[in-house]
Amino acid sequence: MKRAICAYVLGSVVQGVFLAPMALAPIVLAPIALAPIALAPVALAKPVSRDVAPVETARGYAAALARLGAPPPAFPHAIPRRGGPLYAHADPESGIISFDTTASCGGAQYCAYGSFMRRAETKGTFPEILKDMRGRVLTRRVGPDLWFTPEHAMGDTFPAQIQWRDGGVTYTVAWRGLPQDRAETILAAVYRSRP
Repeated sequence: MKRAICAYVLGSVVQGVFLAPMALAPIVLAPIALAPIALAPVALAKPVSRDVAPVETARGYAAALARLGAPPPAFPHAIPRRGGPLYAHADPESGIISFDTTASCGGAQYCAYGSFMRRAETKGTFPEILKDMRGRVLTRRVGPDLWFTPEHAMGDTFPAQIQWRDGGVTYTVAWRGLPQDRAETILAAVYRSRP
């Protein structure tokens, strides 16, 4: 009997509704038995991950957005976490915001950790399918209109990236040096941080 009651209670809690067994209804629920139950919508918080930090921690991020003429909601609100300062730089011609180790890096590969990029979608540009040196496809679908490519080398090193599209725009977040076993999870947390 105790197991049956525990299973009932746990099942009800998992479903988000708890109704007392009918035997208890006259005693416990009599004053509200006929009252309709109204559930107010609950605003869900964005997922929090120890692997990401608020994008505003990158020095110069607000100025980089202004250079692109982009409102803050255009990009996710989180970036992969790292120790030490991080500087944001925007290139209005390419629409890329790079996250660099120095204020004067300007997105150069030797001192850039990652980037946010948005571009107008044209036929055949989404997703960007990347392959390794043997021609094996590395890019894989990880959600509806969401694609992940792990970091890989092809004469040069290409950072891990996640891509999605929204309203005719393709967004790409690329970041180098992420742990191979957690890169997809970290970039998915960045993706989920968007408004």
